[in-house]
Order: sequence, then C-alpha cells, then structure tokens
Amino acid sequence: MPTRKLRKPMTIIVVNNHGGAIFSNLPLADKVETSIMHQYFYTSHNISIGELCMAHGYDS
Repeated sequence: MPTRKLRKPMTIIVVNNHGGAIFSNLPLADKVETSIMHQYFYTSHNISIGELCMAHGYDS
C-alpha cells in the first residue's frame, strides 16, 4: 500500500504575511546597518502558499 494512504489526516494552518519584518523589533535592529538587516533578517517573498501546496499535490 502506498505510504500516502497510510498517513493520518492533518490540517496545517499557515499565516503568510509575506515576510513581515518581526526582527525589526529586536534590540539588534537599532545597532546594525539597515542593509545588514535587509540581507540577513528581512525575508520578504512573493510565494503563494496555495500554489505551493497544489504543486506538491495538496489542497489549499
């Protein structure tokens, strides 16, 4: 029997705020250059969670 049939149903909830900048609240954010924060901490993206799920065979 395929492994996929043996799995239990699961619901995954994703909150997608497109990379929301939560790290700007860290004390570090005031001590380093903005360019460093953008390069290493801010992770904005254009990913559609629904399309990503569908690409892997899951309903969104």
